[in-house]
Amino acid sequence: MGAQTWLNRRDHGTGITELQLGKGPDNGLTTEFLKSFEDEIISLGAEDAVNAIILSSPFAAFCSGTASDQNPDCAEFQAQLTSTFQTLASCGKPTIAAVNGNAHGAGLLFVVCCDIGIGRSRTTYRFDGVTGGTMLPQPIIDMLKYRLGYTVCRRILPTGQELGPIAARNYGILDILAEDQEDLWLYSLREAKARVHFDASRYASLKEQLG
Repeated sequence: MGAQTWLNRRDHGTGITELQLGKGPDNGLTTEFLKSFEDEIISLGAEDAVNAIILSSPFAAFCSGTASDQNPDCAEFQAQLTSTFQTLASCGKPTIAAVNGNAHGAGLLFVVCCDIGIGRSRTTYRFDGVTGGTMLPQPIIDMLKYRLGYTVCRRILPTGQELGPIAARNYGILDILAEDQEDLWLYSLREAKARVHFDASRYASLKEQLG
C-alpha cells in the first residue's frame, strides 16, 4: 500500500487541489506514510496547475499520531518525520488544513505546518508529552518554538495538554473555527480562493524568509 491508496487528490477548480489523508482508520504515522506524503507535497509544489493545497481526512480522527505498529524512537522514522514536516512547512504553494477530527501526537504537525489551520467544533489537539508516545526531534521542536512561541511550547509539549478548538486558536495552532462540516469546507475553499492568484515564486520566497 502506498501513496495511490493512502493519499487521494481532488481537483476543485481554479488551481485548488484537495489532498485527502486516507490511511485508515486514523492516518496513523509510519515511515512509509510520511515518505509518501512528502513525495506528494513535493509533486504538488512543482505543478504549475496547482495554486493552493487543502489537506483533509475522511476519518473521525484527522490524525491520531504515530501508528501503534511504528517504533517512534526508530532513527529512520525520526529522520523522516523531520523531513516530511519541514517539506510541508516550506511548500511554495499555500497550504490549508481542514481539520474535521482530532489531531494528536505528531499528527498535530499536519496542522501546525500548514499556512492556515481551520478546525471544526468538538475537535481536540495535543502533542504526546514526555510520559509516552513520540518524542519530537530537535528540528521539529525548533520549528514549533518559532511558529507557536516558547511560552506555548513550554505549556503544551511536556504535559500533552489536550486543547479544544478555542484554546487551539488562542495558542496559534488554528486560525479559524468552523461550527460544522459544511462551514469547514466553505471556509477552507474561501481561504484557498483568496490565495490562488498569489505569484508562486514570490510567495515561496516570502515563506522561506518567514521560516
